Amino acid sequence: MYFSPLLKNISGSSILIFVEGIISMESKRYFEGTGKMNIFNKRIFCIIGILIMGAVVVGCKDAENKEDVKGEEAYNQELASYFPSDEGTALHYYGTAEYGQVLILSEITDNKEKLILNFKGEIEDMSSGEGPSRDELLFETRYEINKDSVVEAQENEDRKFSQSIVGYQIVLKTPIKEGESWEQSVTIDNKGYKAETMITEIYKDEKGKGLIKTETIIKDIEFYPENTYKEFRTFKEGKGLSAFKNIILLKGSEDVDPAPFEFEYRLFEQE
Repeated sequence: MYFSPLLKNISGSSILIFVEGIISMESKRYFEGTGKMNIFNKRIFCIIGILIMGAVVVGCKDAENKEDVKGEEAYNQELASYFPSDEGTALHYYGTAEYGQVLILSEITDNKEKLILNFKGEIEDMSSGEGPSRDELLFETRYEINKDSVVEAQENEDRKFSQSIVGYQIVLKTPIKEGESWEQSVTIDNKGYKAETMITEIYKDEKGKGLIKTETIIKDIEFYPENTYKEFRTFKEGKGLSAFKNIILLKGSEDVDPAPFEFEYRLFEQE
């Protein structure tokens, strides 16, 4: 509607005055040309005025609705493209010392302003039933994609050794460019730290799928090499997290400090 961009902020009474002015002007012109104005013609002008006012109101409403829809589509589509989009998607990983896990996209919530992906995971039991119980091998991870970032949140109560030591953090952020970085406050074992994450590499695989590599550094944490904790992630277009590497601390006896151990896993994809 041509009128709506101009009149969307004008009040109803102003529109009515505008329409009455048109009717009055047309009536005067008609009267001067004919010398009379009968009831029938007056009704015609009134009907025309009502139609004009109705069209203006509808046009304004349509414009407002379009703006509302545009505003609601707030989460970043480029960031979302680096994650699976179908519920039930199963992702299998393998890693250090025959480590294995499966991650299933159990639920997708799209509320326009935020895209929420809930994953349920299970670590493979390599102990033939002599190790931890099945409940101890289960974990949950939630990704929240908003207008400019992706947040990773661990939903399981007890952190698994294969998970990041940071339970809630921004793992991706726009602009997606090599060298871009961001800082954030994180909590580890009820203590606050500053974490810095950088996008270290962006490339495509042999099938043309985009990949993003990041590095996160947290300083002043004891027992890690040079008192610095590091973790590395790779996100793949349509897959989500495709590789993860960090340092885990292996606990020894009470009198021995934990020993740092490099751990990693990556997505298994059939050729």
